[in-house]
Amino acid sequence: MTCDTAALRSPLLPKVAIFVTIRKYAPSSSDSSAMNPAARPLLRELDYGQVRFADGPVKRQVEQNHRLLLDLDEDSLLRPFRVRAQVAAPGADLGGWYDAEAFAPGSTFGQWLSALSRFFCMSRDAASQHKIHRLVRAYAATIDPRFYENNRFPAYIYDKLVGGLIDAKCRTDDGTALAALQRTTQTALRIYQAVPFRATSIAARTRTSLRTPGTRATPCPKISSSPGT
Repeated sequence: MTCDTAALRSPLLPKVAIFVTIRKYAPSSSDSSAMNPAARPLLRELDYGQVRFADGPVKRQVEQNHRLLLDLDEDSLLRPFRVRAQVAAPGADLGGWYDAEAFAPGSTFGQWLSALSRFFCMSRDAASQHKIHRLVRAYAATIDPRFYENNRFPAYIYDKLVGGLIDAKCRTDDGTALAALQRTTQTALRIYQAVPFRATSIAARTRTSLRTPGTRATPCPKISSSPGT
């Protein structure tokens, strides 16, 4: 499956551009390596769909992991985003960092999207593709600046969402993933631009600490999860 690279090259925002390089394995007529076999690389990256596992423990582990992703409860995965957007949020809390008011709410959602997208490339399993498309559409309905407010780990979560949405587009041909990515970026950028002092002040304190013998860099300040705490 190919990715719409022209759409990905288009700037999502005046100040934000996401560049995705799609490697082409078949050499073109203008490629010098096509004319000179000795210049061709000895190793090439295989696409997920080109890999097959023989019967054995590795294949069983792959199949078990795929089944685990397929069985993840969609409402529970989406719950942190829905809670923070203050909309109906069925499903159970998954616990740990993932919960809506935890250290990194919804932190692995993008990674689940990426993993299941790659399993789809391997298996061409329609259930995997349908699940990804449902998750992308349901996530898009929750995009809200309140998700990033009082969030201790916003940049990491945003990074994983970007990866998951790009994989959903490129690997499963999700027609709504790029629009969701654009809205996610616009929403995150609003929060980052509103608090530029965090990055600059932390960087300044870090430089000062590194210049002073016997001192360590100042850690990132803790952001309260609720007013008055």
